Formats: sequence, C-alpha cells, structure tokens
Amino acid sequence: KNKHYFFSYGTLDINTNAATEFANSKTLSSSVIKKVGIKTPQEFKVDYSPKRTSDKYLSEVNTQMMSIGLPVILKPAHGRQGKNIFKIESTDNLDLAVKNIIKDEDDILIQEYITAEEIRVVLLDGELIQAYQRNYANVVGNGSNTIEELIEYKNNYFLQKKRNTKIDMDDSQIQDILLKKGYVKDTV
Repeated sequence: KNKHYFFSYGTLDINTNAATEFANSKTLSSSVIKKVGIKTPQEFKVDYSPKRTSDKYLSEVNTQMMSIGLPVILKPAHGRQGKNIFKIESTDNLDLAVKNIIKDEDDILIQEYITAEEIRVVLLDGELIQAYQRNYANVVGNGSNTIEELIEYKNNYFLQKKRNTKIDMDDSQIQDILLKKGYVKDTV
C-alpha cells in the first residue's frame, strides 16, 4: 500500500510497511529465505491458542525440541531486536522461556542451534549499505559493584553516547542468563 514507517525506537526509519511486516514475522522471513535456496536451521512451530494450557505448550515444545536435539533456540514467531529469544541447553529453564513467549499470545518457534557469527545486513532500496557483526550488550565485573550497578553504569554509558540501547535488568533473558550462571542482580 506504499506506506512507510519513519520512526522506530526513537530513531529515523524508512522501512516500507511490507518490509516491517516481513522483518517482524520470523516464519514468513524463514519461508522466503528457504524458497530462494538459502539453508536455514531445522525449525518447528507451536501455534498459540488461548485454550491451550501452559503444560500443553511445555509438552509440545519439549517433544519438538527433543526431535531436534539440544541445544535449541526458542523464540516468538513475531518481533524484533532479540526480545524473548532463549538458548535452551536443558529442560531446566524451559518453563520460564515458554511462559515468556506465550504471555504475548504468540506462536513459539523451536530452532536447531547453530554456532556461527551473527552478521546484521542493512539494505536501502535493495542496495547493501552496511554489514556488521552483532555484539551483544555486556558488563564486566570489577570486584566491587553488583551486576545491577554494572548494568546501570552501562545504561548511563549508552545515554552519554546517544545510543537508543538500554539493558533491562528485569528482562526475562537476562534473568535466564543469571539463573544459569547461579547469579542474582545483587551478585558482585
């Protein structure tokens, strides 16, 4: 319909409506990528239904996950910027991941985990204008500050650099990472 979105996450964005919808739908993106001959990870989708209980989701996700083999990536079928994407290495944290995805009433994608560099590609009117390796936000302990304080310092750094990035201490992915490592936000 020739619509354009000009602002996204507080920054100028010139994506068409179709491009935005394509980027937000991981199942659509994956199917198009497969059709043009690019190899993709093995993937299963568990459809969202408000009638389904959390236990039924867990059972179906677990079945599909085991058919792929651990580790796997669990993520919502829609969305951007890595929200609610979990690397599942055991069934210990599966419940947390599934609950976080279905609370947004979204389908669940279970994907084969592939070890590789993550490269982001930026196109403008079909022309490649940038490609870069994605580096995840992180903090490094200093022996005296808590994880929560280190994240606050990092967020202040992002503000000073005028970046539209913010680490949310309450993000389920951060909580999952801390849990796997045996940490809490007050850990030094």
